[in-house]
Amino acid sequence: MSTEWKTLRAELPEDVRARLDMKRQERRLGKALAEVRKAMDATQHEVAARAAMTQNTVSKIESADDVLLS
Repeated sequence: MSTEWKTLRAELPEDVRARLDMKRQERRLGKALAEVRKAMDATQHEVAARAAMTQNTVSKIESADDVLLS
């Protein structure tokens, strides 16, 4: 028996749903950054230099790997 994600999500506590929503938004932002960067034919290193951050940070944002944006 399978349960739809919407049903499972509705049963989660509000704080957990909020964290899931935040993670989804981070992935969208990271994907958008990667798409824009590639469309500009720029490397992660070039984007990082212009944004005063490290290439590793750009990579983490693009992959939405435990990124804290503030």
